[in-house]
Amino acid sequence: MRGGHSGGEAGLASRLMRRIKITVAYDGGPFHGWQVQPALPTIQGLLETILTGMEGAPVHVAGSGRTDAGVHALEQVAAFSLENPIPMENLRRAVNRLLPPTVRVYEPSAPTRYCLFMRFDTMPPRMTAGLVFATP
Repeated sequence: MRGGHSGGEAGLASRLMRRIKITVAYDGGPFHGWQVQPALPTIQGLLETILTGMEGAPVHVAGSGRTDAGVHALEQVAAFSLENPIPMENLRRAVNRLLPPTVRVYEPSAPTRYCLFMRFDTMPPRMTAGLVFATP
């Protein structure tokens, strides 16, 4: 041991909480909006279920805005915190593999100031009346 630190220092970074920003596109037809609602399918609820399963602990996903039932979005920005050290690109692929084909996660990244203060520095999501999703 050097300087009173254990040999486990390399593993310490993998256990640190990190904030992650994502962009989400979805066909809102089968969903009751963004925000979690008891016993109803929502985009936030779907993402939280998937991320909680990956993390092994509850994960809260904060959105940049909310959508109503049936509303589609092209660029809904959201953020959450994870301890899981999965690389960003692998996180995107893993989440998309568990999502229905009408919901896609793009561009996971470290947050900007905008993302850190999602509730206070918000911009509305870019929405559209119709989406076409390609199946991978």
